Amino acid sequence: MSVFVEQPENHIGSLDMCALMGVSRYDTPISIFLKKKNKYKKNLDDSMFPIKMGRKLEPILLDLTQEYLKINIVSNGFNKRSHPEEPRFISVPDGFGVYKGEPAVIEMKSRATKNDKMDFYEIQTRWHMFVCQYEVGLLGILTGLRSFEIFEFKRNLDIEEEMKKRAYQFLEALEKNEIPDISDYPEIDLEALKHSKVELSSEVYEFDENDKSLFEQYFNLKADADKIEAEMGKIQAELMKKMYGFNEGRVDNFILTRKEYPAKPKIEVSLEFEEFLKKENVPYEIKKDKPIVRTRIFQKGEKNEPEN
Repeated sequence: MSVFVEQPENHIGSLDMCALMGVSRYDTPISIFLKKKNKYKKNLDDSMFPIKMGRKLEPILLDLTQEYLKINIVSNGFNKRSHPEEPRFISVPDGFGVYKGEPAVIEMKSRATKNDKMDFYEIQTRWHMFVCQYEVGLLGILTGLRSFEIFEFKRNLDIEEEMKKRAYQFLEALEKNEIPDISDYPEIDLEALKHSKVELSSEVYEFDENDKSLFEQYFNLKADADKIEAEMGKIQAELMKKMYGFNEGRVDNFILTRKEYPAKPKIEVSLEFEEFLKKENVPYEIKKDKPIVRTRIFQKGEKNEPEN
């Protein structure tokens, strides 16, 4: 799982590398540069729910991988690893094992639906392999509660050379305090889906009968959460009605703010950087974002159950 790790300015981690390789949906070389220079607030920290959930899910997914592949896996315990020859290259893989006689670095991911993040996940895994100098990378992906797939990657020296080149190029920009030129970091096409899956990954996992209680707990909690969310919505609507015509309301130490975010197309960095780019005379291009596909967990027999 991707975890938040405080890094010195001149260190490159797996999420940084995704941005430098042009496959991150969350960052670009420019936003990474601004964050490392403390000119822009980091968008990840340990208090965020996805980060907390990732930490909770990791041992479960490592256990599933161990069960599927019948290998022994040792958790990394969120420890930071450094490249033996370049300590500025760091990574935090999820675990280690031996697969088909080769040392393997292991990365676990969870997502709500199958989407176009495969290159993003693969680059993270390959960066772990490169930093830790392991020949094999195993990437496990949990999609909702419906499927768990495992992908196997072999070291690719061409990809590693490209990652090294971009890492050193970015580190040089940091040292010179020069904003990276986005054209120097084009998106790399890994054709990640051509890689073969580990044998058992295409099969449907049959949960134990005892696991049924986990599903029941999930839906009970979801029902409670829906009620709480509905009540919160009513209260918020009432407060918003009282402060109609104002953008901020206060009482004691409580504050309610209202802010509109106009719907605009995205540029190669998110629109929040547009003023900064104009001020620094950095060229940019406006382009449409990819569509987002959403999914949900449901019970058979539920009203409005989706056909697919």
